[in-house]
Amino acid sequence: MKKSKPIGTAGRALRSAARHPARSVLLAVISALSACLLVSSLSTLGASVETQDAGAQASSGNYRIELDVGNLRKRLNELPPEFNHVDESGGYYTEVPDNAFQSVLLADVEKLAKTDGVTGWNVAAVPTPALIPGLERIEDPDRDQTRDYGGVNVVGTRDQSREQNVAAGNIELVDGSWVGPDDAEAVAISEELAALNGLSVGDEMTFVDAKDPEGREPATARVRGIFRIVRDIPSTMTGDTFRSENTVFSDLAFSQEIAGRADDPLYAYATFEVDDPARYAEVGERLKSADIDWDRYQLVDDAGATERMSGNFDGLEQTTWLFMGVVAGCGIVLVSLSMAFWAKTRRRETGVLLALGNSRAKVVGQVVMEAVALSLVGCIVGCALAWPVSEVVAGAIAERQVQQEAKSARASADQVAGGADSTEGNMVGTSASPDARQALAASAACVAVVALSSAAAVAPAVARGPKRALEESE
Repeated sequence: MKKSKPIGTAGRALRSAARHPARSVLLAVISALSACLLVSSLSTLGASVETQDAGAQASSGNYRIELDVGNLRKRLNELPPEFNHVDESGGYYTEVPDNAFQSVLLADVEKLAKTDGVTGWNVAAVPTPALIPGLERIEDPDRDQTRDYGGVNVVGTRDQSREQNVAAGNIELVDGSWVGPDDAEAVAISEELAALNGLSVGDEMTFVDAKDPEGREPATARVRGIFRIVRDIPSTMTGDTFRSENTVFSDLAFSQEIAGRADDPLYAYATFEVDDPARYAEVGERLKSADIDWDRYQLVDDAGATERMSGNFDGLEQTTWLFMGVVAGCGIVLVSLSMAFWAKTRRRETGVLLALGNSRAKVVGQVVMEAVALSLVGCIVGCALAWPVSEVVAGAIAERQVQQEAKSARASADQVAGGADSTEGNMVGTSASPDARQALAASAACVAVVALSSAAAVAPAVARGPKRALEESE
């Protein structure tokens, strides 16, 4: 009769794994989950770098001037007492002498526009809420409209092709043309507003100042262009009047005509384009040396602000490393607990193997082989799952960081053209895709942790010898 060949250490390890499916599946699942999240984290690091690089490349090459808030407050405080009033509710407010007091002055803008190196410029007026008699606007049926103006908001602009939302890609032209410097009584409207009212390029629209509909004369303009909203148009005002679909762009003079301030315009900011990146800093210095009252204004450097925003995306990488650290820590804890459970349930098996003359090294090796084999299976599954999961993980981490940046940008006085919303809309680095090196690195880390943990867990029982191991298993 032939003697059967003795089962080796590897064979016993595989049979042991098959005999205890619950224990084996638990370790495989822990390994799969750890590998999947680690690979996803590693791929997100690449996505964060792409986002930062794209952020640095997205500089629009613009300078922008707007009123300095501190200087405006100082000038308000210096006004004579007769400009200070108390309203019906007992609150205090200050009446400004004229709109020029709180406006970017067109004369100053025109001086700056002549600066050598400036290739284009634009002025934008403060939005004017206006009613559109005989026409409808876009409304949210679930929103309380009692405090809303019930109309649209008209944004006057010298050259809409250079307006911040066009430059940032928030809106794109679908019919007609943008309102230009030579246009008069011309507007561009959203395709939603046009479709709701059956309007086309060349049609007339009538506007009435929503703040004083009885005291203002209606103003009529022709539709010059129709635009599509790619991303929401940023607004500091709330209500349906200021929603993106109800934003109407007009020539500068028409927006002031609606509000009855044709002779006393109110402008919010001006932008100046620099096409030559090599001269960008030089042009900035030339702008600063222009003969205007710089105490009144602040000059916003789009390139500097982009660098600030790109720098803030360093937090994305830090968040990813933190996430990866949490995943690694949780994985180590779970594996350690699982191995402790293994060691406790295998004391009898360990004692029997030792009693049969197997060396301590062989017994430990069997446990480690079994754990490593199960971990490898789990890692293969985890790495396969990492491809779809990486997109979700990268998107969630990047979205969180972008929201933080958006809050920072909105709170900052030097918010650039396009603002926080354009940053949010241009998240280019979230298409995370793991590669083989990342999968191998994560799998190697998981397997190494499982091997060390399993050896450390079973070593004490093996060291006690067969008698103690069998006694403790009872």
